[in-house]
Amino acid sequence: MRSFTSASLLDGSGLSLALAPGLTPAGLSESPEFFSGFAVAPTVLARGLLVLADVARTRGSDPICTANGDRLRFEAFSACNTVAVRLDLLAGAFDGGDIRHGTTNVDINQPLREALGGVSPAELMHLSVGDGGLRVSTPEATHVERRVELPERWLRALGPAQELSRDLTLIGQAPAVQTRQLLASLASAPGGLGHWSISRRGVRPALRPGRGTVYAENLGRLRAARRLGQQITGLRVYGAGDGAEAASVWELALPHGRLTFTLTAEYHRS
Repeated sequence: MRSFTSASLLDGSGLSLALAPGLTPAGLSESPEFFSGFAVAPTVLARGLLVLADVARTRGSDPICTANGDRLRFEAFSACNTVAVRLDLLAGAFDGGDIRHGTTNVDINQPLREALGGVSPAELMHLSVGDGGLRVSTPEATHVERRVELPERWLRALGPAQELSRDLTLIGQAPAVQTRQLLASLASAPGGLGHWSISRRGVRPALRPGRGTVYAENLGRLRAARRLGQQITGLRVYGAGDGAEAASVWELALPHGRLTFTLTAEYHRS
């Protein structure tokens, strides 16, 4: 497990997001610095981080952050281990800045969630993955986040999450309007279970299982994505090509990025 070298801080100069020591191609860095730049769509960044915190649902939600040279990636897992969520922001999501390479985990606690929830589309939002932290313009309060450790079960889950989605194929795509309608319908319903068809008409229960359908229990596991609302521009769904009861991947398109949910076939077991 890794602990944070400093605490997250929100004050009059901005919001600094504390980081744990980071792994880079040159080795472990106690003061990782992977990226610094302005968000082109600040609500996508802010609400995307909140989605990860919602899925994790822990007292100290600390997503894993990876800089891959061409993108920033944030990942988290649900407490029940049936959902892995990933936010990928490509270089076009930022104005300036050089995305380097490295991996660390970031501290998102309740005061920070409240600050991110207040970010507006027109707000100047600066992101610094490293000692500079995540900076939001003109904050009016000060909050200090407690130090937390990255859950060991998250480290153990990274490999299996990739293995679950390795052999999946594209089942179908849905446009923006139908995708938003699906997410809105999950607000008051668990999302059902069984096989689903995905097309330009949206996501609907399949008349019969088989090729061209995907199996997933409880689509309510996607409910956290409602935070991104109008920013979502479409949906791609991947699953076993023969409609078998296997894991599925639900990829929501965003401006200069994507939000991806990997769901186990069954909701009640990992």
